[in-house]
Amino acid sequence: MSAVARFHGFALVAAGPEHLAAVGRDLRPSDRQEAEALKRLTGGGLSVVERLDRSFAGSDCRYALVHEATGETLAVGGVVPLEKEAPTSGILPWGSPWMVGTPALDAVPRADARCLRLMLPLQRERFSGLANFILEKEGDGRNGRFLRRLGFTLRPVAFPAAESNVGDGNARLFFIHFKRAITS
Repeated sequence: MSAVARFHGFALVAAGPEHLAAVGRDLRPSDRQEAEALKRLTGGGLSVVERLDRSFAGSDCRYALVHEATGETLAVGGVVPLEKEAPTSGILPWGSPWMVGTPALDAVPRADARCLRLMLPLQRERFSGLANFILEKEGDGRNGRFLRRLGFTLRPVAFPAAESNVGDGNARLFFIHFKRAITS
């Protein structure tokens, strides 16, 4: 196992389909809830597994967090370029980072923040910045706090839920948009 980085008995490694499958079989409830919210936002469409497969396939960089002693995969993530064509201006595109984990990830203090902190320097050669959404109403939950500590700007956004999945046309889904320039 060739590690990109290590911390406290865990290794961040280049992810393969086996890592995605391991996490997909035992997805954290919070990650499943976020994927279901995206499904509601778009009016159906992709299942949780299909959404993970699409994110994985579209990522320029894929990584997995693995317990070094047991080989257990705790998380998998990547960064999807927001521009599909190479920029002609010489300015790097922005990327959309994502990460999902198993319930075992939550037992490792600040593991998700450490993964992102370790991946930021590696993305400087590929992207000008990173931006995405998390399912939080105010940005003061665990994910919002660690994104703020890593220098991301957070902004609450409410989207109308697709009416085909929600009986009330006034139903809203609350996300936090986060972004950060990463070039030096």
